[in-house]
Amino acid sequence: MVSHLEQIVAAQHGEGPLPAFLRQPDVACLAVNGNEVAFKQPVPGLEIETEALDDGVRLLLRLAPGVRVAKPLHLCVGTLAQTGPQRIVGTFDIGAGSHIEFIACCSFPNAEDVHHTMEAETHLAPGASVIYRETHHHNGIGGVHVSSRARVIVEEGARYFSGLAVTEGRAGSLDIRYDVQVAAHALAELNA
Repeated sequence: MVSHLEQIVAAQHGEGPLPAFLRQPDVACLAVNGNEVAFKQPVPGLEIETEALDDGVRLLLRLAPGVRVAKPLHLCVGTLAQTGPQRIVGTFDIGAGSHIEFIACCSFPNAEDVHHTMEAETHLAPGASVIYRETHHHNGIGGVHVSSRARVIVEEGARYFSGLAVTEGRAGSLDIRYDVQVAAHALAELNA
């Protein structure tokens, strides 16, 4: 099966169309292959800034207060390379009373020895809501070493739901560490 990341990179190089769901202007997306942004499409009220690093990408995602993004943001990261590092350094700033859902697809279809590192800082202002669903698509070799670190601040009345699943293939190793601070009348739920 061809991953969304593979389809997006092919479209970037003129070798095929974007997946149909990304041709809709009301669907936000950020796709990263290694240290290159392959596709970026914000929607009103959502700011996406990126900076290439030697070994990955730094990203800032800022959702304005009161904005409710109707359709999930597709965050496609990974690498089509067989070896090497990929580091994603993310800052997610979710404004008061806003809502966003992420469909995060991490794809490593050719990995033999890839080290994928995610370092995230997420801040939910009062009354904000985030649903973050992350799936990993690996080959059967087990050549991906995943290290995920996140610091999440959930302010009063905010809601944060996060889930992670390896849905295809297998990882060589998984090391996931979250530090979540939850204020009064707020909620955080983590599943892996």
